[in-house]
Amino acid sequence: MKGKYLIGIDLLKIISATLIVFHHYQQDFHCRFPLVNFFGGRYYFGNLVELFFIISGFVTLTNYKKDSIFNNLKHKLLRFYPMSIIACLFTLIVESIILYIDGETSQLASLWTVKVLVANLFLLFSGWHPLAMLGINNPTWYLCILIQCFLVFFLILKLSEKFNINRLYLFLVSIAIAVLMKRLNIIESDTYRGLESFFLGTVLCEILAFRLNAEPVFEGNRQYYLSVMAIIGCVLALFLLYRYPLLQRLILLFGLYPCLIVIAFCSQSSDNRIITTLGRVSFEVFIWHYPFIAFEKLILKISGVGDIFRSYWTMFTFTLIVWIISSLLYHYLEKPLQKMLFSTKARRVFN
Repeated sequence: MKGKYLIGIDLLKIISATLIVFHHYQQDFHCRFPLVNFFGGRYYFGNLVELFFIISGFVTLTNYKKDSIFNNLKHKLLRFYPMSIIACLFTLIVESIILYIDGETSQLASLWTVKVLVANLFLLFSGWHPLAMLGINNPTWYLCILIQCFLVFFLILKLSEKFNINRLYLFLVSIAIAVLMKRLNIIESDTYRGLESFFLGTVLCEILAFRLNAEPVFEGNRQYYLSVMAIIGCVLALFLLYRYPLLQRLILLFGLYPCLIVIAFCSQSSDNRIITTLGRVSFEVFIWHYPFIAFEKLILKISGVGDIFRSYWTMFTFTLIVWIISSLLYHYLEKPLQKMLFSTKARRVFN
């Protein structure tokens, strides 16, 4: 894939982040719309998190560089911990003010316990049983589980390198073990969802990026036919979703999402600066949209309005505002933080 850019992956991230904002908007403001509902409707849009995990697995394997488990994990954690901590603290302050106004002193005190602060600031509130709880910035449970996925992923690659085992087989075994452990109630549902989806992403990456793409004949006709097959697969998956809505997670995970990844992979092109930037900003949208929902509730409470009439228009407007503010946070907060953390001087400190 040298010299190529997977513009489709960023498009998937942009669309998925937007849809998850719609989902939580309806969920937290308890509103229903006349046509399509992103929460409480026929389809559960919370299953988009599986797509996030698949993309994470795909991208993590694509960008993997041989190094120690500690260095690889440190690099990943430094990428999302700073902004996650800031978003968590912001939400904590906003929620505390709301509880103070409502006179909920006991709930307010419970937010500031050592256990709650440690679990939320260090992303341990989901998947880490002793600290399991509803998160302050709850959508970041995805990041809690992603840390577990990274740990298993880097361990697998070290085993593969040391014992010369085909890593594709290890990825497939990881999926099977996750399913088995869930059936035996050894791991929690969130951990199961994350491991299964993440390693499905690594399997897709291994097959597409390191096997098919390594063949000189992949370019041209083969890539075209693969795209056509994936589009047909998407149509079939959508039909199955319509006919069997109770099986939607299974159809999405092993049908629609893999086909979308294949289409995204086949959309290799030269870099597109706008889409690349929006793809990166999608992370800010994901971790900040819930704090902004809490902040809107606080503004409405302070103003005495209580609530407003909710519609598609208010949802779209809110989502646009989230994207604009997230873009500003990315450019003027996250990028400077990342530059500081990954500077030569900082690397010496962390090493």
